[in-house]
Parts: sequence; C-alpha cells; structure tokens
Amino acid sequence: MPKLASNYAETLRRMSSLEVLFINSYDELASLPNEGFQLLTSLKTLGIDYCPKLSFSTMESSLGGLPSSLESFNLSSSPHIGGSFFTGMHSLVSLQLFSVSDCPMLTSFPKEGVKNLIHLQTLSISNCANLEALPTGLRGLSTLETFDIEYCPQITCLPEEKLPASLHRLSVNGCPELKERCCKEGGQDWPKIEHIPFVILDGEFEDLNEEKFAHFYSLGNANETNAGRKNLWIEGESRTTVSWVLGKGNLPWTAIRILKDIHHKLGYLAD
Repeated sequence: MPKLASNYAETLRRMSSLEVLFINSYDELASLPNEGFQLLTSLKTLGIDYCPKLSFSTMESSLGGLPSSLESFNLSSSPHIGGSFFTGMHSLVSLQLFSVSDCPMLTSFPKEGVKNLIHLQTLSISNCANLEALPTGLRGLSTLETFDIEYCPQITCLPEEKLPASLHRLSVNGCPELKERCCKEGGQDWPKIEHIPFVILDGEFEDLNEEKFAHFYSLGNANETNAGRKNLWIEGESRTTVSWVLGKGNLPWTAIRILKDIHHKLGYLAD
C-alpha cells in the first residue's frame, strides 16, 4: 500500500509517546515504511493481525527497526510472512511476550534464535503448518515461564538444549510427533522437560503429582492429597486452598492460568 508507506513515517513522528499499536484486518496493507517503528520510542505493545497482503520481503528493514522498549509482540494471520521477518528480533531486549500464529510460510526462525530476548516470559507458536523447528537459544531465557506450541505438525522435536529451569508450563497441542517425544513414558525429549511443573500434551497433564504443585505454590495442605492418582490429584481441602490462591489476585499471570487450567480440567469450580 504505497500511500500508507510514504505517509506513515510522518504520522509516527507525531506519535512518539504511543505505547500500544494494533494493525488489524488491513486487507490492502502490503508493506510498512523503511523506517519501521523506530520512531515510536515508547511503544510497548505491537499487534499485527490479518494483513493478508503483508509480505516478509518488504518488512525486514521495518522489523529491524522495532524499538527496544517493546514488551509484547503478537503476529497472526499473515500468510506471506516467512523466517526473514524475524531477523531483527535480536534487538528486542525488553520483550516479555512473543506470540506468532497462522503464518503458513514460516518454516524456520533465524539462526541466532531468541537468545537475546532475556526478559521473555511467554512464548506462543501456533498454527504454523510448515514450521519445521523451534527457535534456538531457549535454554538461556532465565525468565521464560510459559511455552505453548499448537498445531505445528512439522515440528518433531524440541531443541537440543534442555528447556530453561524457569519454565512453569509447557503445552503441546496438535503436534503428534512432538507429543510422542515429550511423553514421560519413553519420550526422547522428556529429560529436557521433566523439571517443568506442568507439562500438558493435547490437553492432558503429564506426570501429575502434588509435590511439584506444592513446591511451586507452597500450598500448606498439599500433603493431604492422594499422590497415587494421576488424573485427579487435588482432593479434599486442597480444593479450598486452590480456590483461595486464585482469589488472592497476587499471583503472576502464568500461575493463575495454570490454576484455571486445573480447575477447568477437574470440573469442580465454576468459571
């Protein structure tokens, strides 16, 4: 969209205090200006959703110009976006959330991976049918808490390195070969993830035990649960405890999400 590309930079110069920007359902948007978003020095949240004509070949310079202040980046429903689009992400040292979905041309991430995203807490990759490998450099992300991989059937294994100790939740959904490798029983990748408190494979908790739960959330009555049950492992007064923890409202987003997953799974607490 030439007009947007030519006039966009001048518009951005007048919006240096902008913190949140969503570009959504822009059918005619084919490119972004060469200057990218570097003029938005206060930008914290960027979302690009359903821009079907947006091409990665015209965006490399734009992505490389993303401001280092960015904390959340969500890219979805962009059929022409490929791996080159992410070349400039190494500069996003403040990024806490990175989500990419519905990008069928994405087959791989740049070789440098995500090792420079030292503040990343949440990583979500979904519906990228031709993506063959996960980004490298995950092990060094000491703040990563949640990692979701959904409907990326070409991903057959985790990266060679062990996933970071900070991870609280790993969810694998719609990735048959990856799921098999992540199973506790005979999964080749299980040693890389056995330290993660909550591993969820196609909606089912793997290796459930209240010891991990009690250690992570310091639940006082966790010893009253029944360790011998795999599919229902929060019983009796522990229900009250979990409900109380949810109601306190001072847990990180990741913890609340996990607790809500458990409540939904067990079916004993209304949404």
